Amino acid sequence: MSVRPTPGKGSFLVAVFVDAAVRGSGVASALLAAVLAWARARPGADVLVLHVHEDNLRAQAFYRRHGFVETGVRVPHRLDPTRQELEMAVALGPGAPGGASR
Repeated sequence: MSVRPTPGKGSFLVAVFVDAAVRGSGVASALLAAVLAWARARPGADVLVLHVHEDNLRAQAFYRRHGFVETGVRVPHRLDPTRQELEMAVALGPGAPGGASR
């Protein structure tokens, strides 16, 4: 997992991959917890955003379990523009609810 700070727009989660051999082991949750802690510690951080392929239901469910919600934004997939990625976001501020939209 990698995070790209986006001034004025929070942070953007990219490059998420967990080897199939360790999926379901808690590794992804531990990595995301570290990413969320890092993002929350950034001055002015209020939201963490990501894009997930429309067909990747397992990843969408994973992000929902961690408080992300769909924002309603859709973007063409960069490798196949006939497919879409869904934007999801989670609020980062103190006492933030489970998710937020931009």
